[in-house]
Amino acid sequence: MKFSLKHFLCLGAIGFSIVFSPLNLFAQNSPEKLKPVFVTATKTPLTLERVGGNTVTVITSEEIQASQQSDVAAVLKNVPGIDIVNNGGPGSTTTVFIRGSDQKNTLVLIDGVIFNDPSSTGRTANIGALTLDNVERIEVIRGSQSVMYGSNATAGVVNIITKKGSGKPQFSLGLMGGSYGTIKKQASAMGSIHGLSYSIAAANLQSNGFSIANDRNDDIAHAGNTSEEDGYENTTLAGNVSYAFSEDHELTYIGRRIVSKKDLDDWGSGSAGDQFNLDFTTFTYFPDPDGEKKHRVDNILTSQAFKLENAFAQRFFESTLMHSISEKHRDGFMGNGDTWFEYLGIIHQTSWQGAFNFDTNSLVVGVDRYIEIMENKDYEFGNNIDNVSVSTDTVWVHDQWYLMDEALILSFGARSDNHEEFGNATTYRFAPSYQLGDIKLKMSYGTGFRAPSLFELFSLYGNEDLDPETSVTWDVGFEHQLTTSILYGATWFDMLFDDRIDWEPLDTPPFGQYQQVDGKTATDGLEAFAVLNVYQPLMLRFDYTYTYTQDPDGKRLTRRPNHKTRVSGDYKPWDTTLLHASWQWVGERDEVSFARDQDGEPVETLDQYNLVNVALTQDFSASTKAFIRVDNVFDQIYETAWSFASAGRSAYAGVNVTF
Repeated sequence: MKFSLKHFLCLGAIGFSIVFSPLNLFAQNSPEKLKPVFVTATKTPLTLERVGGNTVTVITSEEIQASQQSDVAAVLKNVPGIDIVNNGGPGSTTTVFIRGSDQKNTLVLIDGVIFNDPSSTGRTANIGALTLDNVERIEVIRGSQSVMYGSNATAGVVNIITKKGSGKPQFSLGLMGGSYGTIKKQASAMGSIHGLSYSIAAANLQSNGFSIANDRNDDIAHAGNTSEEDGYENTTLAGNVSYAFSEDHELTYIGRRIVSKKDLDDWGSGSAGDQFNLDFTTFTYFPDPDGEKKHRVDNILTSQAFKLENAFAQRFFESTLMHSISEKHRDGFMGNGDTWFEYLGIIHQTSWQGAFNFDTNSLVVGVDRYIEIMENKDYEFGNNIDNVSVSTDTVWVHDQWYLMDEALILSFGARSDNHEEFGNATTYRFAPSYQLGDIKLKMSYGTGFRAPSLFELFSLYGNEDLDPETSVTWDVGFEHQLTTSILYGATWFDMLFDDRIDWEPLDTPPFGQYQQVDGKTATDGLEAFAVLNVYQPLMLRFDYTYTYTQDPDGKRLTRRPNHKTRVSGDYKPWDTTLLHASWQWVGERDEVSFARDQDGEPVETLDQYNLVNVALTQDFSASTKAFIRVDNVFDQIYETAWSFASAGRSAYAGVNVTF
């Protein structure tokens, strides 16, 4: 990275704001909050104080309830170092970028089961249909996690943890309605009896939606070509059921099934619209407001796993055996009802890990077999792939030491992947931390390995000569408990990607191909936070993320903002009332090279924007709760991808009754 005066001024301003303007939230860093358990960094349960030098965030159930949001993307976008790109509202393609890396460098898990889609272009995770039903918390770890999770974890991991039943059986019903003709009905049951624990939830959401092609963007073609409402429906069934044979032996089934339907808009001449036609004489697209509309994609997404956990010798040795299956069915339909495409992606994974728990040391070893399968039929362009698959066999080890009364934590990990196509790859990671009085010092250093996806290898745009991507990431930071009410900290990160895979345009059919980018791609930056809890009913938090990205040609990577700031808070004047509010500012971003306005001129940047959301939760009794939520209070017009709309000012209200 090349430093300039503006970079030093930026960092100086951030440091000044951290020291003299600390803010806080009901967050994992709050000194008043019970410390959550975090499992993703080491695949073993740990409190945040024992995760070593890893940079982690836990979105707790209390934070999810305070925000009253319905989908995973809505709460993830508040995490430092994370950017969310959405192509047109709820249910649309929604992807996660960590620390300025590509979306394909983020691994998304549900209770440790891979959610990424092997039939997508980069084996990416589309989280657009992921709701918060039956979700207990979301764990995010930033920095390469290839040592623990293999391919696609080269920038970080998002692990969605579902609820586990306990206590007296109870049943809940919920109803929510609001803007865009949205209505959601949900039911859940949870509890435990005679060794059987269960948590089951079912929900159906329907919305008339709004035009995916942004009807409030004056720089794209309208004239009846952005007037169509694009509806959305989502039915989710999620469950976590376990049976404890004894205190040390338990069998668990975890499952989630999502059936969704989302209306789509077309794309042509560099922007979205209801319908475009192709002029074969000039090979250009033109708006066709009278053409066949109502494109649609149907998704059936399933994630399920069986897990057997055993403990021996007073938990000195713990064993976990798990088998999981993840399936993604995507069917696209044209406006006339004809099938547009069919995609199927399947992941089978069988893993075992054993943990040895010594007084000052935890040693974990594991083996894993991973098989990904893909099929697709493209009825428009003939881009068909017939049942291709690839397997990876893995051995890994992680060793964590707690020294000097746990003031010093040393974390080491190494992994060997044997990929069917690319042979052996070795990755490693080191993440120590040291508690010096009220200051915690931390750092991590790791290498990453990402094999090309099946689509990148075998599709019409594929390239079987591709090599795996490799990466080196490191970060260094601190946290300072200034007083019992004030905590602040910062982390500097750096990621370097080699042999990065990207789509490159060509002058001849198929007019594009996945190729290795010649040179190194770099991302680095700063994540800073400050928390304050001086006045007990009011809790506030401040977050700032600075991200610098550069491809081998010195250009900034697209859709990643350099600057992002968020202030949020909770005010609880009474035990039964909670007011949550947040303000987020996102700086301008470079847009993809093929984005065009209605005059055919390139669109180089996406504008900065501000978002203010508020939510009020009221407990009328121990069994009845209600809420009101207003998103985008000031009706900001903004886009995370050129010409794709985001929701304007919208309001929702709901009630939940527990029996």
